[in-house]
Amino acid sequence: DRNNQNLESLLLHKRDIYLPYWIAHLVPIYLHAGALIYSQNLWIQNYLPNWSPQQHISLGIHPSEGRGLFRKIIEICFYGWIGDFFEYCIQKIWSLRIRYLIAKKPELHRGVLYTESILKFHNDKRNQYSELIFSRR
Repeated sequence: DRNNQNLESLLLHKRDIYLPYWIAHLVPIYLHAGALIYSQNLWIQNYLPNWSPQQHISLGIHPSEGRGLFRKIIEICFYGWIGDFFEYCIQKIWSLRIRYLIAKKPELHRGVLYTESILKFHNDKRNQYSELIFSRR
């Protein structure tokens, strides 16, 4: 979601070191998205003072610039009301499924977060990491 690139609101607390570390080590597969995420999250320099807002990790994968035929086809098919309707249907289906799974086994889905702009389906251990790191000081 282009409107929600700044991830600072996801910090659990001021000692949440894991989220800034995770953002600093993102490897974008779409060139423009990576630059946008880095520019919107300059706040992580408060946690990682030696971090620079550009990609330094290489996995041997060249990020896409998004100018190919595939992008044009996808934009033609899903831009406008067709794309909005398709996204609405998928969101409703997954929302029902997520609520069902959380109600069925809430202990397995503690870290699940789903909103219109954020989908997070993994168990979040950032509190445990923060406690482990700062309890040693």
